[in-house]
Amino acid sequence: MLTIRNAQLHAFGERARALFIEEHLAHVASDYPRHFARLGETGCRAFIEAAVAAGEPWRVHSGSALRLWIDLRLEYGQAFERIDASSRAWALQLLAHPALPDTVRLSAIWERFRERTGGRPLVPHE
Repeated sequence: MLTIRNAQLHAFGERARALFIEEHLAHVASDYPRHFARLGETGCRAFIEAAVAAGEPWRVHSGSALRLWIDLRLEYGQAFERIDASSRAWALQLLAHPALPDTVRLSAIWERFRERTGGRPLVPHE
């Protein structure tokens, strides 16, 4: 019988988390070079880690949903402050939906925001 102790499970989780962060650092660097340049690698790493933590209360856990969550926060602000108020309110209500999977909720928000902005990237004020 194979026994896995809690410390071993934790180590597996930490390794997966580190791989996730590295993968998303590369994603941000390639797909959002302006943001990456502004934040730098250390700042980008902190942004991704903060985004993962901020997704917890909204039950954003799957890899694809977390990627959308990070992209949304990069493009539309960490509190979606760069999108119109009605879309922001709609998004927050959808995020709180108790039954829809995270990928469905985040995909719908992504599509709505892209529709509202005509797909134009929004650049934060510096």
